[in-house]
Amino acid sequence: MREKDPSMRIGIFIDRVNVGGGQLRVVANLCHAWIEYGWEVHLITSADDECSYPIPSSVKRHTLLSHPRRKGLIRIWDNMVITKNLRQISQWAHLDGILAISAVESVLLALARCPAGVVKIGSEHVYARHYPMPLFLGLCRRFIYPMLDVVVCPASQAARALGEDCPRARAINIPNLLVWPPQGQPASQLPQLDSARRRFISCGRLVFDKGFEEVIQAFARVAPTLPEWDLVIVGEGPADEALRALASSNGLADRVIFTGHTDQVHRYYEASDIFVYCSPKEGFGMVIAEAQASGLPVICFDCLAGPRDIISDGESGILIPLGDVGAFAGAMRRLANDQGLRQKMAGKAEEVSAKLGLQAVMPRWTEAFKAAGKRTGIPPTTPR
Repeated sequence: MREKDPSMRIGIFIDRVNVGGGQLRVVANLCHAWIEYGWEVHLITSADDECSYPIPSSVKRHTLLSHPRRKGLIRIWDNMVITKNLRQISQWAHLDGILAISAVESVLLALARCPAGVVKIGSEHVYARHYPMPLFLGLCRRFIYPMLDVVVCPASQAARALGEDCPRARAINIPNLLVWPPQGQPASQLPQLDSARRRFISCGRLVFDKGFEEVIQAFARVAPTLPEWDLVIVGEGPADEALRALASSNGLADRVIFTGHTDQVHRYYEASDIFVYCSPKEGFGMVIAEAQASGLPVICFDCLAGPRDIISDGESGILIPLGDVGAFAGAMRRLANDQGLRQKMAGKAEEVSAKLGLQAVMPRWTEAFKAAGKRTGIPPTTPR
């Protein structure tokens, strides 16, 4: 590893940490990586929640409210308290910078009157054009984001779109940092998997806009001609029951395996052959990166932002036109029947570990904090 930059004190500001999902996985990865890099990390949350993903014990925790953030008009008061306490924490902890996770937290960070010299970096981990945005939040992004020193997007297309939507804001692209296999996970027992079977695997929160219906439909098209293959779906969520019913209605109840929540997803990757993902909307797609880091070739819908930053089409995986379930099934059949192609793509897929690993991504974060400090005319490292 190259010589490290001087130690910095950095805060990560996120509303809650007791929910799962890729966004929180990114926060956990940053905590591990920045601590390893020698930085002092402060995790700043609205409420005193227990983190769903393990973080290093040396991360310092701060809580902005004595209760979860409320809804309605009282939320305005809670937000005022949050901005006030952000300023106080940044002053007490002598922070060099704060990274806000999500659009709402980025707006609140911009409004917080932190001491001079505290670099303020916002971030968006979704591609905003995928989702209808409330008018008020859209106006806040456009007119308040320029108060931030930098706004980070993990997907290059998302950074370009943010620059167009908020032309006075400084949007940059830093890919999500990959720490793989995940650190600090307790060992748990996996269900017995037949070693003689081949497996497609898909992973994520089981909700109705992540494309798991299309994954099952594509598998249903190829299952009769691939009798030795199963589909494993890792995750939990409100769509679980409907997805199980869909598998049963296609006669696949015994060939679509639902694992529920697990803290050992990397072990499921190790026991599988091909990662399949039909999500029509992504901000980056951490599960894609994690699957490729595990050496799996990927078949994925080519949604507007995310997959192309990770997958080399035709080299480490196959990108399918958005919504084309027939083409997706065809790619599944082709890759399942061509072991040589799977091995070739698996070899290329492992390169993602280097592209998104600490040595590649960390200098970009260091430069972002330094460049933001220069923009304000104040060095990003405060006197100790």
